[in-house]
Amino acid sequence: MFVGIESPNEESLRETKKYQNVRKGGSSIDRVHTIQNAGLDVWCGMILGFDNDDNSIFAPSASI
Repeated sequence: MFVGIESPNEESLRETKKYQNVRKGGSSIDRVHTIQNAGLDVWCGMILGFDNDDNSIFAPSASI
């Protein structure tokens, strides 16, 4: 399954009014794990470089 993730940075998601991606219920990684636990492989496309993104946006934060 291909999943588009606008940004892993929640401040950037709020900046771009992507409120559906910051709802309660877990992080983007938690949601990807839910898909994987259903037996699907996940391929992801990400958009980076919003005003709230700094150099740490490229640092790996968790294993998916």
